[in-house]
Amino acid sequence: MIKAPLEVLVMKPKYKTVSVTKDYQIRIQRENFASIDALNNLYCSENIKDFAIIYHNDQSLTLISAYVVCPYCGYLHPIRCIYNPSQSQVNIVYDWSNQELTVVLSNEEEIETKFQSLEIHRFTCPYCHKESNDKHQKTTITIKQEKHKVTIQHQIDILHAKKQRSCIADLNCVLNIPMYEHVEFNIRNGHSCIRYIGNDATPLYILDITNKPTILSNCFLKEWFNRFDIIKQAVKESMQNIAKTIVPTDFSDTLENYVFFTCFVGFDASFYIAMPYHKTTYMFHEHFTNLKRLHNQKTALEYLKSFTFSKKKSIRTLIFKNQGLLFYLHECAILYNTIHDVNVFCNILASKYIFDILMLLHRHPNTHIFFRDCCKVKGASVLSHKFSSTNFNWYDFQNYVINYCSLNHIEQKSEQKKWKKGFCFFNDMISTPYSLPLIHRLSSNVNATIRGYQFITLNNTAECFYAGEALHNCLQSWGDCDSGVVVIKQNSEFIASIEVFNHAIVQARSIGNQHISKYDGLKEVIIDWSKSNNIKCPFDKDE
Repeated sequence: MIKAPLEVLVMKPKYKTVSVTKDYQIRIQRENFASIDALNNLYCSENIKDFAIIYHNDQSLTLISAYVVCPYCGYLHPIRCIYNPSQSQVNIVYDWSNQELTVVLSNEEEIETKFQSLEIHRFTCPYCHKESNDKHQKTTITIKQEKHKVTIQHQIDILHAKKQRSCIADLNCVLNIPMYEHVEFNIRNGHSCIRYIGNDATPLYILDITNKPTILSNCFLKEWFNRFDIIKQAVKESMQNIAKTIVPTDFSDTLENYVFFTCFVGFDASFYIAMPYHKTTYMFHEHFTNLKRLHNQKTALEYLKSFTFSKKKSIRTLIFKNQGLLFYLHECAILYNTIHDVNVFCNILASKYIFDILMLLHRHPNTHIFFRDCCKVKGASVLSHKFSSTNFNWYDFQNYVINYCSLNHIEQKSEQKKWKKGFCFFNDMISTPYSLPLIHRLSSNVNATIRGYQFITLNNTAECFYAGEALHNCLQSWGDCDSGVVVIKQNSEFIASIEVFNHAIVQARSIGNQHISKYDGLKEVIIDWSKSNNIKCPFDKDE
């Protein structure tokens, strides 16, 4: 008997295409009614008499309404309809930022043609605040999912590309041919890159962005990615399918974060949220980069055994269940030697705040002083109980710990007396608050470009460090970790930052902590931005 050869099982690539456009759409809705009573009930109850008209003949009654459809959020914005036989021209509306849209009709037959022929240049959605236009800008994004790789591709015009990127400008190729931009994430080797490919699939240029994620800010794909949630969701699903893990929600908001996720794939979501960044290079600490493939190496067990606390089986079990802890073994050793209690240490390792705790010890090594003093005064078990408490606030706790460790010995003793009375340290903030905002409370909808000024929300610690280094202003000393931070760019350069809390601007400063009046017209632009986002602005008249 001759046996047929076994087929080699190969995972076929999965493709998903998403077509998106920046053009608004005009939607006309028609509803027929058999009687005038049924029409009157709807006409009055739905309060549509201001933006709907009735077309009638001997046989039927038709209610006609028209809407502008936002391409980003799908919001239906009504067009106001007025029937006026004496006027034959349609009002031309050039700016749809207001909510009073009017169409004047001269006769019933013009209803559909007049709606579709409106000369509207731009429409600002009152719901998502994004701007669409009539320039017929459309693209198709293709997401390719392979066994270890996700590729995002779309077509761009090389003539347009030459105006934006110096690397493309150096290419010797025909200007009028289409080209394709690829952004590739390879979780097998942890590398990410941008590729430019010609119409005949010829590679034109490749750029490794593994250690330079900010280069994505010049990527044409990023603009479409940031504007359309449908693209974000498709990329997120593809990455989750090949990584076989959940991509944290906050971590999937930007393309840059996928570069980080590609390097460190396969851990608990809290690991990514707490991972510290390097202050000057806008990247992870070198310690993490050197160990990034540790969870896939056979030497992981030997590395773990080099720490004395790993002799306890219960501790080893927890670490191998949550292998992101392998990156923090040095900090785990400090914490264990401070607590000296296996059960309490295991409870803290299992806490949802464990990576925040270890990140704090990694970035601020002297904070072990607080844990040492706390265990001495109140006992180690108190910490474990606090971390599992439902009303525990990590950001208040972190601020307190950093401030406590900056006090002198006498001041620390004074604080310890307060612990004996009630141990409510996490709500009892000391004098000067700590530096950078570590969490953002602003929606990405506040991002906008007004008269050449870009307003960009900072999303994480790395972006705060990066912007603070460029601005050299109070961004590096703002204390309320619950505040949102927005930076302002002009010609791709940081020029100012704004602190927002509780839907109000707390302060705004330019480079070197100078007043924003240094830049002509900037104050007025900030006022316009705040009004468009329903944010109170304290310096409508004065800074």
